[in-house]
Amino acid sequence: MKPNDRSRFLRLLPVIFLLAGMNLSATTVLWLAPDGRDDAPGTQERPLATLAGAKAALRELVQKGLKDDVAVRLRGGTYSLTETLELTPGELGDGHYGVTFMSHHGEKAVISGARALQAGWRQVQENGTLWVLALPEARQGGWVFRSLFRAGESLPRAREPDAGYYTVAQVADERRRLILNEKLPAGWSALTGVELNTTAYWHFNRQPVAEITETGVLARRGIGSDVSGARISEKSHSRVWLENALAFADTPGEWFLDTAAGELYYRAAPGEDPNRLAFAAPVLRELIVVRGAPDRVARNVQFRNLELAETDWELPAEGRLGVQAGAWAFDRSRTFSPGAALRFIYARDLRVKGCRFRDLGDGAVSFEIG
Repeated sequence: MKPNDRSRFLRLLPVIFLLAGMNLSATTVLWLAPDGRDDAPGTQERPLATLAGAKAALRELVQKGLKDDVAVRLRGGTYSLTETLELTPGELGDGHYGVTFMSHHGEKAVISGARALQAGWRQVQENGTLWVLALPEARQGGWVFRSLFRAGESLPRAREPDAGYYTVAQVADERRRLILNEKLPAGWSALTGVELNTTAYWHFNRQPVAEITETGVLARRGIGSDVSGARISEKSHSRVWLENALAFADTPGEWFLDTAAGELYYRAAPGEDPNRLAFAAPVLRELIVVRGAPDRVARNVQFRNLELAETDWELPAEGRLGVQAGAWAFDRSRTFSPGAALRFIYARDLRVKGCRFRDLGDGAVSFEIG
C-alpha cells in the first residue's frame, strides 16, 4: 500500500467502525403530539394525540405483520392517562422486531397519571388562608386520591405533627394501641377517617384509626405486620404520625380531601391565591404495564428519555402493613407488591434508559414474574 493510500485508509477507519456498529435496519415511526389527533395517520406532519391511539396503531401494524423496528416518538408536552396503558404481544409482536417509546430529540415528553383541577377555589373565611374547591366527582368516595400536585410539586397531606414524629412509650391491646410519649389534643377524639402511619425498622405501615385519645392511638387491627420478626415496639425506633383530617391542615401547602362532601381543602400561604396556580390530582396508581404470558412472553421493548410522573398509592380498607422493600401484607396468608409507574410481567429483553420518575405514589419500575 502506498503511503498516501495508507493515510487515506487510516482516516476512514473511524467511519468504517461507526457504520459497523450501527443498526442499519429500517424503522417505522409513529409520531405523537399533544395537539395531534387519534384519527391521524401518525406521521410527523399529522401526529397521533394519545398513547391509546399509539397502542391501536401498533396493534394494526402487528396484525399486518411487522417488517422492521417501530419507534413511538413523543413530541414535547404532557400526555395524561385516564387508564393504565397495557401493552401485550398483540401490540408488540413476537419480539423479532423491537418497539421503542421515546421523547423526540431535545424535547421532554411527560406521561402523567394525574388530572388537572379547574380553578374555582373560594376562601373558607374572608381574608383567611384556608381555601376549598368543590369536586362533585369525588362526592361519596367517587374519586379518592392521596396525592396532590401544585405546578408539578407534590404537596403534603394534612398531617400531625407537622415536623418530626410522635414516639412510642408502650404498645398494648394486642398491638392495636400505641401509647405515645407526646400528649394529643382532646378535641381529636371526634375525628373520623384519620390514618395512622408507623415505622419500625424495615416496616412502613398505613392503617385506619379506630380511636384517638389524649394518650395515644388505637388502630382497627394489630399495628404492623407479623410476617417479619421486627414488630413495632417501644424499643424499635418507631416513628408515628397521623394524616387525613381537616384539623391537621394548619401549615401552608397542606391539603385535605373530604370524600363524603366532595370538597378539597388547601392551606395557602398568606397572600397566596390558589386560583392562579395549576393543581392536579392522580387518577392512576400505574402508568404502563407490559404484560406477556407464560406461553407468549413480551419481548424487545424500550422506554427512552421519558418522564413518568404523578401517580397515587392504594390504601385498602384494612390498611397496608409493611414487610420490606415496599411490599405489604394483612397477615401471613399473602404478601402484595407495591404499584409501579412502569411494570413488566412475563417480559424479557427490556431497556429503560434516560427516563426520569417523579412524584410517584409507590414504585418507579417493577419486574414481576417471568
